[in-house]
Amino acid sequence: MKNEQKFMEEYQNFLSSLKQGMVNGEEVGRVIVKMANYFAIANTEYGEALIAYNAVASAIEQTTDEKGKAIASTKAKILSAATPESATMIKAKITIESIVELINSLKALQRGIMYEQNSASIS
Repeated sequence: MKNEQKFMEEYQNFLSSLKQGMVNGEEVGRVIVKMANYFAIANTEYGEALIAYNAVASAIEQTTDEKGKAIASTKAKILSAATPESATMIKAKITIESIVELINSLKALQRGIMYEQNSASIS
């Protein structure tokens, strides 16, 4: 999940610039575009994690108990949820959700900055 660290570093750098007052609407737009790129990468990673998880879950679902009977679907779900593939999938999903939230907050910030600029130019 190198992507997770990169987008957070990018956002932290942006916050530093914001605190120094060195941000305009265009700069926020650039950060939004970068975050959208991270979103695409994270979405691909999530897809790969989901495929890996489904393969493991399918293999677990097809196992049998000591009597040769198929294991219960509830037990299979519990065993599947405890795999590294499940953890990877969950982390990938959280990364996507985090990026979406950052993009939404950046859009709101951009609208605010643009409104301020427009109001200042009208006055």
